[in-house]
Amino acid sequence: MIFSSQSSASNLILQVGMPHIPEKLNHLEINSLYEYVIFDDLLRPLVKFDSNGEITADLAQKWEIKNNFKKFTFTIKLNQYFSNGELITADDVVASLKHLTKNPNIIHGDGNKIKSITSIDKTKFEIEIFESDPFFLTELSSPEYRIIKQENSNYSTTSGHYSVQKIENKNEILLKLNEKFTFPRNVKYNEILLKEYDINTPISDELLKKLDIIWPKSTIKPDEIERIKKNGFNTYEMNLGFSFWFSLNPNKLKKEERLYLKKKLDSFFQKNEFFKDNILKRSFQLFLPYGPGRLTETEIKDIESKQGLDVKINRELKILLPKSVQNEILKSLEKLDCKIKIEFYENFAEYSKLIKIKDYDILLVNNDLSSIDLRSSLIVTFNPSRPLVFTDKKNSSYNRLLKKIQNEQNTAARYQGIKELGQKVLEDTLIYPLFYKMGFIFTKNNIDLSDLSKAGAETFSWKIK
Repeated sequence: MIFSSQSSASNLILQVGMPHIPEKLNHLEINSLYEYVIFDDLLRPLVKFDSNGEITADLAQKWEIKNNFKKFTFTIKLNQYFSNGELITADDVVASLKHLTKNPNIIHGDGNKIKSITSIDKTKFEIEIFESDPFFLTELSSPEYRIIKQENSNYSTTSGHYSVQKIENKNEILLKLNEKFTFPRNVKYNEILLKEYDINTPISDELLKKLDIIWPKSTIKPDEIERIKKNGFNTYEMNLGFSFWFSLNPNKLKKEERLYLKKKLDSFFQKNEFFKDNILKRSFQLFLPYGPGRLTETEIKDIESKQGLDVKINRELKILLPKSVQNEILKSLEKLDCKIKIEFYENFAEYSKLIKIKDYDILLVNNDLSSIDLRSSLIVTFNPSRPLVFTDKKNSSYNRLLKKIQNEQNTAARYQGIKELGQKVLEDTLIYPLFYKMGFIFTKNNIDLSDLSKAGAETFSWKIK
């Protein structure tokens, strides 16, 4: 049973503004940060990361690993309930995970690796995978593996802290507190109203008065930040960062052509105040620069000093950009001194569809590459079903290196493999690094986020005071 709460009894609603809310929620299609945030509230994992980055129990009480990391036997906690009051059993978990295996091409993980999922009794079940994987447990914390009520596709019944009460006009979602969840303390907000705002126009003063939290658009300018602050908001910086880069497709561009593009882009950005004007940190490698497995400035300069000759491109380049791209990015492409044809994608769901039917030379993409251990982020970045960095289809060395990183249990050796991958991407000029964007949100002056753990970049609404 939930702890009593004066605020909960008053039915306080937390109103959250987001640049994008999917038309249809689907935890098996996580294509943006905002979907990740929404499902952190809606669905509960078997296991999770603690503040030290270690795997710990959530819905699962304990687990046993057998057959050299091929079989995982879980015991789930007793007296855990869905939001409709029904007991969560091993059969529910098995049904939920079997639903995943029917849609295996997920972004965070790989449903194809699961061989079987079997109930043992009401609290126990077993997952068997085809190949040994010491890191399989870490995948189970991802939104795609979280536990759903199988027959409930609209998330009105959930295993997490909130459930969907209603969806209005495709751009508003109302979440209601799961009163069957045992919270460790009183919860202030009984309901969460998620509102999508138009990224092409400034948020109106009227809407700013209603919102408690705002997730900023990627193209937000300093003057708009100051305007929002003047309307009673503070900024809360999260332990979360995104790296943005041009992906240079080696299946369309020769090495010397990729070097030509790098040279032209360098010439533009070295003379431009784009990064300073937009409060962005200029990047020179794929990953955020802090932590093990990253290249030093000296190592990056050494790579650049050894790069070969470039050659001008005498054909039309096909370019794919996000619709919310900054004007200076467009200008940099116009200065490439070659013909270009630009197409746009609304979000990564559309990006995923477009790259399957068309071949592009240059693509502007981003990903969260700020974790201490980048292993799981690299799986997403190089996922063959939706690559953010394209590799030469004739070159299997990247696949071998990625497999080594994914399976290496020795931490130091894994970090060394990550560093080797970052170095190889720069040496082969598969990307043109642009900038890092550190995560922050706007909060009204009366909103208290002090209970959120920055170690794991928590966004749980129930912890907001």
